[in-house]
This record gives sequence, C-alpha cells and structure tokens, in this order.
Amino acid sequence: MRECLRARAGRFVTETTAVFVGHEHLYLRSTIDGVTEIITGGGGATLYAGEGKGRFYHFLLITVSGDG
Repeated sequence: MRECLRARAGRFVTETTAVFVGHEHLYLRSTIDGVTEIITGGGGATLYAGEGKGRFYHFLLITVSGDG
C-alpha cells in the first residue's frame, strides 16, 4: 500500500511529513523514510491489538498549519 501511495502522490511525497489512516481498530505510530505514519481507529468498536500494543480507546486532535 505504501509503495502504491508514493507512486501516485508524485511531487507531494517530498512535502509529506505525516500520513493518517483509520479503520484498523488500534493505535500505531511509526516513522518510515522520514514520514510519520499514524493508524488510528480506537473510537468505539472492539479493539484488535493486544494489551500494550495499541489496544486502547482514543481520539486525535490535530492542528495543521503552514504555507500550504
């Protein structure tokens, strides 16, 4: 999936600092090739991950700023 998105994103790949995705019922944050990737899906349904591995109910509050 990551490679597919990068191939389609073109010039925006070099400007991207973070990617947010959902649906997976857990929380996971990682950095790959300088891009922070966050999976967030802890808003109410049964959680997938085990204890200590992203299994907690949560929400994100995000502020976007800049020239873009």
